[in-house]
Amino acid sequence: MVTAASNITPLVPGEKLDSAAPSQMPGGNDSMLSVDQNTEQNLGHGEIAPQGEIPATQPSMDLLDRIKGMYRLLDLVNDTAIGGSVDKVVIAQESIESLANTIQPNSYSSMTKVDFRALDKHAIRPQGVYGSKSSIVGFFEELGRLNAETRSLLLAPRDEASGTNRPFMRPGLYLVDAREADRDLFYVVFWPEETTWDDDAGSSVSRNRVTFMRYLKKLCDQLVCLISEEHAQNLVWGDEGTEGNVDDDIEDDDVNERLYAFSVEQTQSQEDSASVHEGFSFQHHSISVSNACNLPAGISSEQLLPRIVVGEQAQGILRVEYNHGEYGRSKVNMKRTRKAMINYLKSDQTPQIQLGEHITRDSLSVLLELGLGTRCGDIEASWVAQCAEESDKRASSIEDRRKADIAKVDETMRKFRASLKIWLPNQASSFFPSLSEEALIASLMEEGSPQQIGAEERNDAIRDVENTLSFASWRQNAVSSLENKLKRISEASGPDYRDIKTRCLEIRFILENSTLDEKVAQQFLDLLFSEGNFESLFNNLCASVSSSSATANQGDGIARKMWTTASSWLLGTPGKRQLVLKKMPATASIPNDISFWKSLERDARLNPAYNEAKELVGNHLIHEIKNTLIYVRNEITQKVRSVISRQMTAIREKDFEEGRKVELDDAWNRLRERMRSFFAPKIDATRSCLQITQITRETGGNRHVEESFRLIGWEIKPRLADFRYTFFPMEIKAEDLQQVSMNADHICKPGISEHRKQTFEIRVGTTLQLFRLIGKDGCIVVLQDRDSLRIFYDSLSGISNAIEKDRHKKLLHLIRIGHESLIAVEETRRHLALLSRKSGSLQINLYSYDEVSKTLASRGSAVDISEWYPGRIPSFRDFHFIPNTDELLLVEAGGMSRVFSLMTQTFRSKKVLLGPNLLSVSVTFDGASLLALYKGEDSTLQLRCLHWASFGEQPGIQLPVPAWASSSKSVALSSVGNRKNNQLIFLDPDQSQISSLFIKISCKSSAFTFKANKHDTEHVKRRVTVNNSLIDCHADVWTRFPIAPPIRRELSTQAIARPSTIHFVSKWPIPMLEAYFRTMVTDFESKTRKPTDGILHKIQVSTAAQWSPHGLNKEITVSQLGDWLVGLMCLIPIHLAVTGSNRFIPLKDGVNNNEFEGQLLGASVMQIVQNLSFGWYESIFNSYLADLPVKVVTSMGEQSVGKSYALNHFVDTSFAGSAMRCTEGVWLSVTPTRVQSIERSPQEDMLLVLLNTAISNFVLFRNNFALSRNIADLFASFQSCISVLDPASNPKLFQSRLEIIIKDVIASDTEEMVKEFSLKFDRIVKEEGADNFITKLHKGHLGIIPWPVIESSLFYKLFNSLRKRFMRQPVTHPHGGAFLVLLKTLMAKLKANDWGALDQNLAAQRAQYLLSIIDDALCFGLSEPSSGEQLKNCDNDQPIPNNSGEDIFFLQDVKNPSDGKLLDIDICLAGLRTHWSEHLRRYRMTEQEYVQSYQNHLESVSTTRVNLVHEWLKVNTSRFPASNADIGNVFRVYEEKVKELKLMVVPCMITCSSCGLLCLRQKYHNGNHDCMTNHKCHTVCEFADDHSEEEIPPCDMP
Repeated sequence: MVTAASNITPLVPGEKLDSAAPSQMPGGNDSMLSVDQNTEQNLGHGEIAPQGEIPATQPSMDLLDRIKGMYRLLDLVNDTAIGGSVDKVVIAQESIESLANTIQPNSYSSMTKVDFRALDKHAIRPQGVYGSKSSIVGFFEELGRLNAETRSLLLAPRDEASGTNRPFMRPGLYLVDAREADRDLFYVVFWPEETTWDDDAGSSVSRNRVTFMRYLKKLCDQLVCLISEEHAQNLVWGDEGTEGNVDDDIEDDDVNERLYAFSVEQTQSQEDSASVHEGFSFQHHSISVSNACNLPAGISSEQLLPRIVVGEQAQGILRVEYNHGEYGRSKVNMKRTRKAMINYLKSDQTPQIQLGEHITRDSLSVLLELGLGTRCGDIEASWVAQCAEESDKRASSIEDRRKADIAKVDETMRKFRASLKIWLPNQASSFFPSLSEEALIASLMEEGSPQQIGAEERNDAIRDVENTLSFASWRQNAVSSLENKLKRISEASGPDYRDIKTRCLEIRFILENSTLDEKVAQQFLDLLFSEGNFESLFNNLCASVSSSSATANQGDGIARKMWTTASSWLLGTPGKRQLVLKKMPATASIPNDISFWKSLERDARLNPAYNEAKELVGNHLIHEIKNTLIYVRNEITQKVRSVISRQMTAIREKDFEEGRKVELDDAWNRLRERMRSFFAPKIDATRSCLQITQITRETGGNRHVEESFRLIGWEIKPRLADFRYTFFPMEIKAEDLQQVSMNADHICKPGISEHRKQTFEIRVGTTLQLFRLIGKDGCIVVLQDRDSLRIFYDSLSGISNAIEKDRHKKLLHLIRIGHESLIAVEETRRHLALLSRKSGSLQINLYSYDEVSKTLASRGSAVDISEWYPGRIPSFRDFHFIPNTDELLLVEAGGMSRVFSLMTQTFRSKKVLLGPNLLSVSVTFDGASLLALYKGEDSTLQLRCLHWASFGEQPGIQLPVPAWASSSKSVALSSVGNRKNNQLIFLDPDQSQISSLFIKISCKSSAFTFKANKHDTEHVKRRVTVNNSLIDCHADVWTRFPIAPPIRRELSTQAIARPSTIHFVSKWPIPMLEAYFRTMVTDFESKTRKPTDGILHKIQVSTAAQWSPHGLNKEITVSQLGDWLVGLMCLIPIHLAVTGSNRFIPLKDGVNNNEFEGQLLGASVMQIVQNLSFGWYESIFNSYLADLPVKVVTSMGEQSVGKSYALNHFVDTSFAGSAMRCTEGVWLSVTPTRVQSIERSPQEDMLLVLLNTAISNFVLFRNNFALSRNIADLFASFQSCISVLDPASNPKLFQSRLEIIIKDVIASDTEEMVKEFSLKFDRIVKEEGADNFITKLHKGHLGIIPWPVIESSLFYKLFNSLRKRFMRQPVTHPHGGAFLVLLKTLMAKLKANDWGALDQNLAAQRAQYLLSIIDDALCFGLSEPSSGEQLKNCDNDQPIPNNSGEDIFFLQDVKNPSDGKLLDIDICLAGLRTHWSEHLRRYRMTEQEYVQSYQNHLESVSTTRVNLVHEWLKVNTSRFPASNADIGNVFRVYEEKVKELKLMVVPCMITCSSCGLLCLRQKYHNGNHDCMTNHKCHTVCEFADDHSEEEIPPCDMP
């Protein structure tokens, strides 16, 4: 939902110019040109400042740059409003860009192009932190983000040096990345202002506190409040801080607190008096002397001093710079469409062009693309041919290098393979120490090779392998592979070998487990290699042993028992070998070869009978290891060859890529020098020249904008030396203006407005006689040259153009008025007086000026006052009006001052000698006195005040002047915020400081004042608190903003909500805080009766003495980062537009910018649309929420009728509302644009009403309760809209329902109020007939709602009923993207005063966009081929289903984004054949069948692409009538392009020039016919008998 509530060679070396008027930049109104008038300093005699110079990096004045992992989310900036400057919360785009791209690279391209969906891949667990500044600094320290210097700067109090001479951190919301402490954890920190937590803080600070806390609570469900010990000690609980008598009746307290008393008092000043008080003071870079080096004779550094310029209640700084006069360079930053830029670069529009010395290759490429090469003869063509020749040479060189590398790899691997025969046995021997390494090496050597390897040769081979493996980074892999293979050697391959293993195990088992004598044991060992049947021999031997055992049994009984025990169990029954095997343990399995070999070695040492077995097993192992080593050798060789080949290929490609880049750079450098040399001799030093330093392609975040280009460079103008003046206006905060309006003695604290600065230039020889501010936005400038005096009167934004174009209001020739003239201005009566002194004559000419038309008219003939000066007429130094009178003060050079009356045309009889050493004479704008400033003998300043009532009678009052004022270089008197607030303002350029003295002046005349008395409730119990706002800020947020609004933003389905908590942390005990908070909730609900849905009672409040940011807290709400950032941005309303001087003024990304407004002057509707930007809402509407429907609620009405408050409580917005007009103009917030109608002309009011009623679905018009009010006057602006923008011609607009809300109506007056209003509306309808605004603007739908008083229960309940009416309103903006375009177009029409049908503008804009990319759509099937962006529905950002693949079709003049070259039709057709499934089956079918199938394929894929583009066009033009001329032109162009595309895919099908196949090139191609083959026969040779090979080869004949 949207709710509605802005070294280049010198041209002529060494030659000076005598005169040359600044020439105009060529070009028409089809461009948006931004010229930065920063003229280069010290250019010298015809010398142009070197290009590409980067100024020395200045230390950042933002402490955010010093804190790691912290990003600014919301910033507090100062902006201009009708009621003064106001604080405005804006999105900190640069910092959020850094955040987004850190978390998800390339997600944030620009303010208007953010990929929120990519950011949704990341989660965020935000925890809010606010509180005392010192405690937050401690929090940063605990996170390890601060050093000692940064800590000190954070804690330093903010003063005039902050941000100028000392870094500081601006108030706002910051995000601290704490993911190192806990997963997805971020802290959202509110960094406060200096007095944020003071309960008596000013209204602006208090309002900012509530606003930031609102945002913090909306972004974080879990908060931590860090309270310093100082603030904790100041907290007041309950009645401990009360004053006066305690009254138990709390309700009486609430009533009495609304009783205020005022009185009218007469001032009691019996004598004229004056006193001096300290005023304001601050520093700013504008208050400094510009570079005064190398000034020519006649120009002094004093002329470059900044000065104060003032009006009656306006002030500013005028900074002066001297521009040497050989050549001036004005920075050019121009954005134009492709067509406009091509035209601009043509010789007829820009005759003289220079290319910057360091212009980049990319810029040159764009310039060639835009046709600049056509102005350079055959330079471009010859360069292209040369590049092609170099490319061919490079390709040949690459092939030669590749062949050489292959030969090198072959030789390397030959040596490596030979060395492996030594390295592998060496590695294997470490696993088998008993095996001979020499035997292993010998086994790998081929026959005829030397079997003995010397030690040196062996070491060299091993070192060679090690080095090669290390180079290939594969040594560890080779060793691991060898180990794994060797470990697999476990069993012999032959059965005989396994039989020997088995015999050995059995015999070893018998011998180890029996007590056989040596003879018998040897008999068993002899069985190992017996040739007979082993089992039979074994059984026979066992039988023999058993027989011997019988004899043993007849002997000694002990011996018999030993045999029985040791042998009988082993041998068992004679002849049964299997029984012996059964008695062997389970662990006696056949071992692997390595274990067997080791056991045989051991056995052989004990018994020589094992030697034969040992030798047999050893030979077998060597055989197995040899096979393994051969396998591993082949594997290593293959891997190493692959690695080395890849590495050499990479090295080769890197070398050639570097060489290619060098060659390309050389080629582009040659082209640049050729083009620069071509243009240089053609430069005419007497004419302007465009020097191009850079040109880039810009597509912008708005998809509906035609491709555009930005050109950056310099406009070099031959001109005389001049002075460049920059005016920096001073602005006063709305809060100060309110305070000073009630108390004239209040000291306002103005600041410099950077974004409203204005610049103009004056030639040397012309003098700036006067720069006088008029009203809020006007100025009078008087210039004097050798012959004339020219008076200019214009707005601040228009004065530069007026001076440049010499659009003066008056031209007075010095021959008639003399060379000594002074001018006085009186703002109240709008008079300008000119005092002219010519030999023997002294005259006063009177003029009147008109602030609206900016005209200057003469009032009668000149008044000659020469007769009052008999004899010689003196020279005069000062000339002033006495405010609010027709009297003029004339001060002679000698100090004599007299007052002349224009009415009586006489002087007053009294005159005053002001004396010598007079520095300045000023007249107070309240008409009370004049002030004379002197320089004393000791160089100190003295001030004298003379009251007009006693002028000439009293000597005046001497006033003290502080010593610091003596160093000032400029001084002026002005009223700051109030006519009676007279301040003498001093400039000290050496310190870049401006300071003031408040001159309080009282007069004898009686004066009355309306003053507020003390609060008339002193008998009532009152709590006096100091820092309770740390807690009470929550109640302030609940009061100003809704808690449970009828319409609210819902959480993402992926979000995980956690209970709301507030954790208060303080080292000082705060035991009563929880009870205090609960009481605050109860009191709030009781007092406001605002519906809360129990939300406040569910908040979990806790306290603690300490808290660690590193502690794990799982109870934190989890959100998707993209959705969370969208929620943040939707919280912040953006300022869309204001009105002034009877014109509609769109804002740039929410900020009033005079330069941007100047760019829009004279632009067409389409150009304005392309340049309008709604900041952070661009990406939201264009992408993230593009497919959602939009409903618009508008809140309108007079000042202070509760528009912001009602809108906030209806749709949960965050508009700031106050009596200081903080929301003047049109604003936008997602879930609001609204207009307030105050202090504007009917024309301005009508423009804002027109914008809002046109786009809204629901208009809330709030007004005060007044039966006697003339409703026709109230709705005059509505009725005026009908005659400006006809609703009948704009059927998509004016679809809203108007709800008239009459505020503060009690129940008994409801019916009468509705009846009275309905009667008055009935009268309007009858008088206007069919042209009444209700029918025209609101389709006849109007509601009247008598709204009850605030803090009544019904006040908030009505919002739910209002919601039901709103939901019944039909959706008129089905897609966010389309709504954004409509809103911009409507604003552009208001700006351009285009009152035609809106649909025509929308259709023209859409047609322009479609035509700008229709070629890419047909050729690539994409809207942006360079980024791969698909064709989309422009209204909802949904992609068009694409089944046309990645085929590239040919159209004339279309470039391939990969290389920037024009498409080649043969390459395109080759690509289409590659994607064809039959392209390899040409020789499996007849040629006619193949070509017919090929033709069908081309027809099919081209039709698919054409259908895709047609669907894309249909979707994007469906909401416009088919009869629209622009839409019709789109389809006509489309049909022509389709015919061209279809023609380009028709094959030639004529016989190939080199063979008998058919030509596959395009039908109307140039050159030879080509079948796209090698022209050789691929069928099997028909003469099979002539071939002896088993396989008959292809024919291979032409």
